[in-house]
Amino acid sequence: MYSKSDNARHHITRGYYTGNHSLLYYPWRSKLHQTLVEFLVEEKLTSVVDVGGGAGNVTRLLMSNGIFASCYDGNPDAQEISNGTCATLDFTKHINIPKYEFATSLFVGYYIHPKYQDVFARNLYSISSKGLVIIWGRGYMEHADRYEKSQKELVSFFEKFGFKFHKIKTSRLQTQQCEYCQQFLVFMKI
Repeated sequence: MYSKSDNARHHITRGYYTGNHSLLYYPWRSKLHQTLVEFLVEEKLTSVVDVGGGAGNVTRLLMSNGIFASCYDGNPDAQEISNGTCATLDFTKHINIPKYEFATSLFVGYYIHPKYQDVFARNLYSISSKGLVIIWGRGYMEHADRYEKSQKELVSFFEKFGFKFHKIKTSRLQTQQCEYCQQFLVFMKI
């Protein structure tokens, strides 16, 4: 699962890291994060929640663009890692927080054990009033279990929770020139 010399530990099945080197697993991906925020600004959103936001990079970028944003991560040290931007919250357990227009979740679901994935999806549905932007996986946690799903499987998975895949909005993001952009998926609430 992880190298014994690594001080960061993946919380097996829950999709987040803990430990004093866990900040290394929340890298700033400038073009990817900017592409996401530009899309959300173009959608004229006023509120977004970033689930698995780690260091708070996306949240701070959203706020600097005039969007009310919050950030949650399963890491118990989320507030410290994000300099106070993110709070700790485990989305593999039932949660109760206010709704935002959109939820974003980048590189989280891929690392969540299948027995917790339904709870994760229900939580994303319960906190978003309009939609969801997600990148399921193939991120940067090399020492973690990975639970891959094809785009077709992801569409089917999220649609069973009340989301509707939005092909045009997804295409807008997937055609951008950045690492991982081809993995963006956009869902609207129905």
